Amino acid sequence: MRPHHVRVDRFVGRAYLNGNTITRTSFTWASSATNVVSINASTGLATGLAPGTAHVTASADGVASPAATAAVDAVATIKHHGSF
Repeated sequence: MRPHHVRVDRFVGRAYLNGNTITRTSFTWASSATNVVSINASTGLATGLAPGTAHVTASADGVASPAATAAVDAVATIKHHGSF
């Protein structure tokens, strides 16, 4: 039996230029393991699908973030480590 999809986290990004926040930046989100963590490419809403880990990245205007690790435990909760 497959666990229900549980939405438990939303990733949020901020863009900076010369130390100043750039407003109205659109991010595209991606998961390295879509069978473990599905992420809405435009909203950053993550859904745990299976136990394991995935790396989540954000990109905007051709610049990609460092990966944050999203861990899904046996009860399908996502805990992300790192920041953007």
